[in-house]
Amino acid sequence: MGLMQRPPTGADDASLVFDNAAPGRYWLRIYPTRGYVAAATSGGIDLLHQPLVVAAGSNIPVEVQMRDDFAEIEGSVGGAGIPSDTATNPGSAPKWVYCVPVPDSSGQAQQVQTDSEGHFGPLMLAPGTYRVMAFARQAPEIPFRDVEAMKAYDGKGEVIHVAGGQKASLQLQVVSGP
Repeated sequence: MGLMQRPPTGADDASLVFDNAAPGRYWLRIYPTRGYVAAATSGGIDLLHQPLVVAAGSNIPVEVQMRDDFAEIEGSVGGAGIPSDTATNPGSAPKWVYCVPVPDSSGQAQQVQTDSEGHFGPLMLAPGTYRVMAFARQAPEIPFRDVEAMKAYDGKGEVIHVAGGQKASLQLQVVSGP
């Protein structure tokens, strides 16, 4: 029998329970329709930065705190600001902007594509510290949870800290890959 979500036990049961999870290490990923995950813990383990370890026959409670006090960023990417035909002027092709949380940040990774003039946003972000980078093409998955792998991105893009309710404007340059 595979992983199954248990139905609520009553009208006041707001818990989310999965039965039959195989033993292993799992990264918690929650995609809420409103707000963002501000914290997720299990037995003192920060599940936004460390995997959940499931042992055979275990019953592991996970606490999730949701918030909705987003920060907001917008901006432009240099080299993409002259509107024209993208076939004759590749500088006006849309770019990809990545907001990658730095180690130990409460932020959550996001990406957005610019318009043909190089503008992006407004983009809603969970409060935290981010390395914001622009690429000419969509990048493969950026290993933001791997501190050693992220050293390849040192000095690239811009590092920003945003608090809940804060609005920030950025002027970015396209960076080459890691």
